[in-house]
Amino acid sequence: MSLLERIEKIRTQFDSDLSKLRLTADSLEELRLKYIGKKGGISRLFRDFAALSPDDKRTFGKDLNLLKKFVEDSIRQLKEKLAENRQTDSGFDY
Repeated sequence: MSLLERIEKIRTQFDSDLSKLRLTADSLEELRLKYIGKKGGISRLFRDFAALSPDDKRTFGKDLNLLKKFVEDSIRQLKEKLAENRQTDSGFDY
């Protein structure tokens, strides 16, 4: 499987996991670890990326960085949403 196919597969898996996610701090941390943790899918892609030729790095580098940014931004937005939900839930209703 080419690196591009693996990038696309991880993006598809991430989208699927997002659609099934029950928003809790624990589930969000599990999602983060699965994709951008030290042993996560994107981290493995970057390790494999390091072994590519300079031409291949130019070809796949942008796609890999876009995937990482997308996942990081998505997780950050979900963390913000979770924090907002906590603030709303902790408010008193008189």
